Order: sequence, then C-alpha cells, then structure tokens
Amino acid sequence: MSDPVVLYRDPGEPTDPCPFCGGRHWHGPEDGHRSPHCTGGVDVTADGFRREDGYVVRTRDDALRG
Repeated sequence: MSDPVVLYRDPGEPTDPCPFCGGRHWHGPEDGHRSPHCTGGVDVTADGFRREDGYVVRTRDDALRG
C-alpha cells in the first residue's frame, strides 16, 4: 500500500487540484487524512497513489507562501 497523496491549501481556501478528479476540495479547518469524496477521474495516479487510500490535507504556512 502506498502512502496517500497530500493536497495543499492556503488558509480559508479549497485544496490545490486533486490528482484523482482535478477538482478543488473544501474541508474543515483541521489538517489530516481524508477519505476521498470526489467522483470521476482516475482511481490510481501516475505515481501509484490509490483513491481508496484517500489523501492528506495540509494547510500552507503563511511564511511559506511569500
């Protein structure tokens, strides 16, 4: 089993485009692992990440956004 993919987001914004469906997802304020809720697209990315494993949401630090 491969590690889940990480979807980054800026504070108060949806995630960067999802590698499974191409959409930008909204989640609660906490970072962490999420079950997939996207439809369409692919079940496995070119890097081998499986949709069934979900993804991890990480909020970018303001200092890193420059």
